[in-house]
Amino acid sequence: MLEHTAMGQLVMQYGYLAVLLGTMLEGETIVLAAGFLAHQGYLSVPGIIFCAVLGSVLSDQGIFFLARLRGKRLLARFPRLEAKVTAFADRMKARPLRLTLFALVFRFFYGLRNIAPVFLGMSGLSARRFVCLNLLGAVVWATLFSWGGYYLARALSVFLGTLARYELPLLLLLLAAGCGLRLYLRRRAARASGGSTP
Repeated sequence: MLEHTAMGQLVMQYGYLAVLLGTMLEGETIVLAAGFLAHQGYLSVPGIIFCAVLGSVLSDQGIFFLARLRGKRLLARFPRLEAKVTAFADRMKARPLRLTLFALVFRFFYGLRNIAPVFLGMSGLSARRFVCLNLLGAVVWATLFSWGGYYLARALSVFLGTLARYELPLLLLLLAAGCGLRLYLRRRAARASGGSTP
């Protein structure tokens, strides 16, 4: 069991901080892993959800406001990307309902999490509306992934009995699978997006 090891102590001491920092980047894998650890008693699901929402919202809001204030100047350095972002933002401005829906669900689509706030910051969406939609989306996202990890561990415990002696291998397998899937999807998206619009 991890609890009586140095690693277990680190998880209990810094687990919430890891969730907070991890969700400032992308975070699905770390939230799933944290949910798994919650089932084992190292963390609590409400604590994971709180940290995941906080990290996700802080990151998205920061990118949104940076794009709002300096997006055009920054994008001017990348003409090809600027054309895509501008075209996307213009299309979204013309469809307010689609823009609202996109602001609510973008974090559920791989590869959009860090770039979507840039589009949204340049789309004319009001900051107040984005804060509300971003917070709501983050709460739903964090809740689903936290409980997803928790119930994954619960399902595994049905087949394996107590997970105590399998904790570390299962946790490493979960993290490796998440990283592998992320790498695969990133490569596939890079191959497919040769000239496509976001």
